[in-house]
Amino acid sequence: MIPSRFAQKHDIERIADMTKPAVLAELAAILGSGTPQFHSCIANWSCAAVNDAKLKAYGLNASYHLVTPESAEVAEETLALAQKGRQPIFGYWWSPISLMGRFDWTILKEPEYTVRCWNEIPQSVESPGLTPSEACAYETIPVHKGINSGLRDELPEVANFLELIDVGNHPVTVTAAWAVENGIEVETNPAPAAEYYLKTFTLKWPKWVSADAAKRLEASLALSDVDA
Repeated sequence: MIPSRFAQKHDIERIADMTKPAVLAELAAILGSGTPQFHSCIANWSCAAVNDAKLKAYGLNASYHLVTPESAEVAEETLALAQKGRQPIFGYWWSPISLMGRFDWTILKEPEYTVRCWNEIPQSVESPGLTPSEACAYETIPVHKGINSGLRDELPEVANFLELIDVGNHPVTVTAAWAVENGIEVETNPAPAAEYYLKTFTLKWPKWVSADAAKRLEASLALSDVDA
């Protein structure tokens, strides 16, 4: 991913666009005419080796130096500081997480994920001298929900709610970003973020509950606005 203002400036859409001379020159200029950098994930995460293999397959290793940060905190701060300073940066991160909602990122288009393509990646990871013949985007991992075996019989309305609920990647990143920007510690005080989500993404949650429950929740949210 790269900052969207950088993508718009150089008309960058695809991973191959990162080899444009103007793109390489601007990224190199940040380091004082050094080698442009690709900011990967931390070394003990599997994505570090995967990203290394993918850069080789795309031929980007000839133009970019892969950087593996010391920690997740350092990785996030590096990406955030570039956005705050309106500087270009080329890197990898995952979602949903507040960093993705706090700033405007362009996710570069890659060849679509296929099992055949992805099966080549581990071979290269296990044999660093081997370059995959092709690379592709990461697989979009589905979210699985599980309930105890008796819940559907004991509380069918709850089971139905859990089956329908789909909070969404983008809404979660936006909500997480709002919580960070407002100093909300979600782990210890989740209610404000939950209320923000319900008030902001009003087209999603009414699909998960009954019409009566939706009306009562709407009334409760409106009352909280009055109290505020």
